Amino acid sequence: MTESIRPPRAVPARRPWPGRAKLAARLRELLRREFGADDAWIVHAGNRCRLEVRVGWRIVVLLDESAATFWTRFYVEAPRRVRLGRRVLQHTQRGQRELRELLSGLWAARVGAPVPRPPIPRPLVQES
Repeated sequence: MTESIRPPRAVPARRPWPGRAKLAARLRELLRREFGADDAWIVHAGNRCRLEVRVGWRIVVLLDESAATFWTRFYVEAPRRVRLGRRVLQHTQRGQRELRELLSGLWAARVGAPVPRPPIPRPLVQES
């Protein structure tokens, strides 16, 4: 009796950093709102990633590392339950407060103290 030997089915590799586009949007919003950056973006070049911000008329590179090291800063491993009660470590994005603390260190090293934006004026309310 002969058995047919099939080659193993190619299983797509899981992306180790889920929601990178959403994380990039969160970083951009944080840098604009909390630190006064005019704009922010992530540049992928080969196996390297850069976090760049525009402050006034200049562009500042806050972080420039290999792709694996770059994304590791913004994620934390958290246990997750899967079938049959097994626990698997999965990368999840850091919280807002942790991201703010991480970015404040990068910002202070490259740009200086963040410039607070003036408060948004509220419309006057008529008294009754």
